[in-house]
Amino acid sequence: MTLTPIQRLSHSPELTDHLKQKKWMRLEKRATSLLMAALPEMLREEVVSAKAVSAVGILSRAMLLYQPGGLGDRGAILQALESPVQSSTVSMAIVQLRKWIRWKRRALEMNASIPDSSILMRGLSRLMKKLVTLYPDLNFRLSLVRNALLVDTVPTFESVTKYSEHLLAELEQLGQHAKRNESADVQPKLKKLEESNHYDDKQQRPKGKPQEEFESKKKPCRFFLSEGGCKRGRACPYGTSFGWRKALLDLWQS
Repeated sequence: MTLTPIQRLSHSPELTDHLKQKKWMRLEKRATSLLMAALPEMLREEVVSAKAVSAVGILSRAMLLYQPGGLGDRGAILQALESPVQSSTVSMAIVQLRKWIRWKRRALEMNASIPDSSILMRGLSRLMKKLVTLYPDLNFRLSLVRNALLVDTVPTFESVTKYSEHLLAELEQLGQHAKRNESADVQPKLKKLEESNHYDDKQQRPKGKPQEEFESKKKPCRFFLSEGGCKRGRACPYGTSFGWRKALLDLWQS
């Protein structure tokens, strides 16, 4: 990351004496095979043509191609800090704010020139522009925090950092409150009973047929031979006559 563009082209990484020991040879081959399988086709061809088929050589070629910490990476960081995406929902705002905090941490790790604190505050205001109009209570609490930290008048990097952390806490609390309200509004639903497997209460015994003959054609009850027996007793619509079931149940219990 600290090399110049000319130095990057001519740079050839070398292993230390400790990593050249024989006990690391098997690990080196395993890491090389995994890295080669994960490389894009274009980068894989470049690694093979440059004869840099080693774990350190593959990593150096990948960093040379994508250039982490280069001008493109720094420009993306500044763009994300200055103009974040406007959020229309609480969940989206939480995701975007966490990204904004990660971009700020990335800028500190790269020793990049962080924008002025007023520009950072403008980015946070842009991110929360739609939500503060939808939630007046949130807007009131954030106004109190802004006045306490003086981020609108004399913002500093420390005060903007504290404000972003407080803003994330407010959004997470608001998101949990919204989830609880949604769960309270949902009414419990009962599963619909399958009518094909249950007895129709309106069904009556045809005239001229005895009760035992009528019940013998029904589906037998699966609970009458259990330890507790059928709890419905004579009202059970399944199985044969209640007297036959009761006799079997008495024989089973004895």
